[in-house]
Amino acid sequence: ILFRFDLFKNEFGKNIELNKYGLPKDGRMHNQIYVQRSHAKDFGHRFKNEDSKQANDCVITNSMLKYTLDAIDDSVVEISPFRHIKVDGVFREDLFSCIRQNLPSYENTNMIYQDKVEYRDPGRNFKKIWPEAESAAVSKFWYDFGRAFSSPSFIESLIQKFKVVLEGRYSNDELRSENLEFENMLVRDLVGYKIRPHTDKKTKLVTTVFYIESDLRDGTGTSLYSNYTKETLHHRLDFVPNTLFAFAPCQSSFHGVETQRSTFPRDTIQGFVHCGQNCEVRDLGSC
Repeated sequence: ILFRFDLFKNEFGKNIELNKYGLPKDGRMHNQIYVQRSHAKDFGHRFKNEDSKQANDCVITNSMLKYTLDAIDDSVVEISPFRHIKVDGVFREDLFSCIRQNLPSYENTNMIYQDKVEYRDPGRNFKKIWPEAESAAVSKFWYDFGRAFSSPSFIESLIQKFKVVLEGRYSNDELRSENLEFENMLVRDLVGYKIRPHTDKKTKLVTTVFYIESDLRDGTGTSLYSNYTKETLHHRLDFVPNTLFAFAPCQSSFHGVETQRSTFPRDTIQGFVHCGQNCEVRDLGSC
């Protein structure tokens, strides 16, 4: 199970060699970092003598995770225009307060990227956050968050919620949590950010977007469409803090974000269930 932070991009675009803790060996800030759960014990020693009041006050507990799992389990799957859930108050209030408290500062985000080839969407404008640039306390919080919210129980909750979509593509054995991986990204979108209607790649079994911070006057959330054209807008999900939007990518799961006009950054935690071992990626199925 992996937790990914998207970092400052290496100006030379080189492949980066990581040490056993999942950190760049040369100590500089780069595009991606992977921290594996199997390294949790070793990783923890980096913060041993650097605890702060913030870190002590923000401890992620099993009851916090259970609160979110119960909220997901109790949510209603909306059918139109494709199967999805929208869960208000998805984090317990004390955890959500800690999430906001540990958001990296605006200064510690990377340069603006535009015209990213993989998105094929000119005008895309965003920043991605690296908590390592803040402090050991902030980094530890996000590491602990990633470990909790990529756990087998979290994956299982999402798989069960969208089993109707997934069972057309995968067997029950393939959908066992031990055969799957989860990736988390802490993302900050800027003014001008947009992305056209798209379904998501076939490598993603489930997509999750936790809404964290935004200018409520703008409220740029997620738009759901009937097909790949903007003219087929079905409805918009407003960006309401402490809300989860989740779905299982399928042939008609068209969604996007309309142009963000507010200068206030939009912070989200985005996650994806991927195939691991004993699970073969297959084409998107019907919704």
